[in-house]
Amino acid sequence: MTTSARLVRSFRRSLGVVRHPQLRNRAERTWLAEEQAALRRVATLVAGGAAPLSLLAVVAEEVAHVVDVSLVSIVRYEADGTATELASFSHRGALFSVGTRWSLDGTNVPAGVRDRCGPARIDDYSGLDG
Repeated sequence: MTTSARLVRSFRRSLGVVRHPQLRNRAERTWLAEEQAALRRVATLVAGGAAPLSLLAVVAEEVAHVVDVSLVSIVRYEADGTATELASFSHRGALFSVGTRWSLDGTNVPAGVRDRCGPARIDDYSGLDG
């Protein structure tokens, strides 16, 4: 399986795609239609040979829209205990520059994702250092 095919497959899994023959309501049908449109847009870029960082930027934006969150960040975990920003999307504009390195020490979202092997969030930063 190519890297691009794995990316699309991972994107589908990250959105929790579940095929169900009888969608219960209009909201589910609408959500599925939006999700499928996002997947088509990403697949079109993959088929067109988009550069990896450009593709990741689009994936971040599509995930933000489909999942309806204000910020999506795609990072790569490094062997030295840091994470490198590969792409991000925010409704307020890009918050993080590609290539920014994040420490995974202390309490932060990338460390939480790594530790849980799943979603993480911090609702109140007031008690945290840094």
